[in-house]
Amino acid sequence: MLTQDQLQKLKSELPYGWSARLAERTGFSPNYVSLVINGKNFNVNIVSEAIKLRDEYRVIKEQLESKL
Repeated sequence: MLTQDQLQKLKSELPYGWSARLAERTGFSPNYVSLVINGKNFNVNIVSEAIKLRDEYRVIKEQLESKL
């Protein structure tokens, strides 16, 4: 389980629209996804998908920055 600080760091690294994207990937509502990422509930599937989304976003961001 991630600490509150780790969840906040993860949240800060997610792309715009992260709650909707994670809701689509996991089948949970955007509201529930937000509760999990904000540390009010815990769901390993949502946290796992959030980490994957963050990593995908990092790769895309780095690729775009290298082309500038």
